[in-house]
Amino acid sequence: MTVDPVSSLALQTDGEVLVGGGILARLLGGNNCVVPILRGKTISRASVELRDSYCRRGRISRHFSRTVIRGRVISAALRHGARLPEGSTVNLVVSKGTRP
Repeated sequence: MTVDPVSSLALQTDGEVLVGGGILARLLGGNNCVVPILRGKTISRASVELRDSYCRRGRISRHFSRTVIRGRVISAALRHGARLPEGSTVNLVVSKGTRP
């Protein structure tokens, strides 16, 4: 791994070291939770993809949607591609279907 000149160091509460430069690199093992694209997936499929991305499924809220069918993910609380510490929770908004 190559890193631009180091401008700062930080020790996280979980013991991981963060190195700051032109980019931010996580060192000393572990994996980052990288939020996958979840829109349109079932809750169970979204949960598997979150787990495979080193994330955990958080709370589920339900909203009506004109474009996403009932039981599918409308959105996640975080934009896909967001990088978080391993095991971070990602809340989901799931479709209740169209308004009656």
